[in-house]
Amino acid sequence: MGQNHKSVKLNTPRVEHKPSTTLAGIRVRHEFEGFDFEEFPRQAKRMSDGLDQLEGRIGDQIYDVFWRMFGPTDGAFDYLVGVRVTPNAVLPDGYTTIELPAQPYLVVTNAAGDDPRDAIYTLWFQWLPS
Repeated sequence: MGQNHKSVKLNTPRVEHKPSTTLAGIRVRHEFEGFDFEEFPRQAKRMSDGLDQLEGRIGDQIYDVFWRMFGPTDGAFDYLVGVRVTPNAVLPDGYTTIELPAQPYLVVTNAAGDDPRDAIYTLWFQWLPS
């Protein structure tokens, strides 16, 4: 994990209270063991390939959501790359939705033009271990 990736400067993380929202995109459960960071752009490409068939999209922002990373399912994590949608959105094949509840979220952004995989690498290998 982490091959050919570098640490990047991330913007100062902030806690924001976000309203509940529905995201639609491609969700995959990844294993940490032997994980290849090239999986992220492949998953993002699958998501972007279906955007023209998605009815009910809200805005242009793309979300990367990680969860179930350090719980009873040690050794794996869930990752969804997606967009905000209306609750009754019509999804393309392979898409799924997740509901994010209203609550505080840690928001971390990277500079425009930075490779998102480098931002994830920085979070996993520099921030989380400390």
